[in-house]
Amino acid sequence: MATYDLVVIGTGPGGYVCAIRAAQLGMKVAVIEKNATLGRQLDADLPYVEAEVVWAARAEVARTVEDILARRTRAQLRARDATAEAAESVAQLVAAYLGWDADEIGRQVASFRAATDRERAAAGALP
Repeated sequence: MATYDLVVIGTGPGGYVCAIRAAQLGMKVAVIEKNATLGRQLDADLPYVEAEVVWAARAEVARTVEDILARRTRAQLRARDATAEAAESVAQLVAAYLGWDADEIGRQVASFRAATDRERAAAGALP
């Protein structure tokens, strides 16, 4: 049986914040939620989970994929290429909250990946 330092039941207005902050402080946290998929990592190279993406859109008023991945989570600074790969799943995840259709999802992903490509080129890195 697994043991946890903290169990958060439901991720309402304070649940996300509580769980995320406790994990940042090094606690082993379990979240019990109707939508169990929100506990999945965005990518194996990133320490962020889907719940943080939803939180950024719902509570922090993030309105673009770039805002979520570059500023709200800081994922782009940690692993630029992994973040570019995660861009589409992030866009799909927040589309319902932000009222995006398929075209907007495509624009968001293309814009983020183009910015990542420019950053890579400026750094002299190979694709």
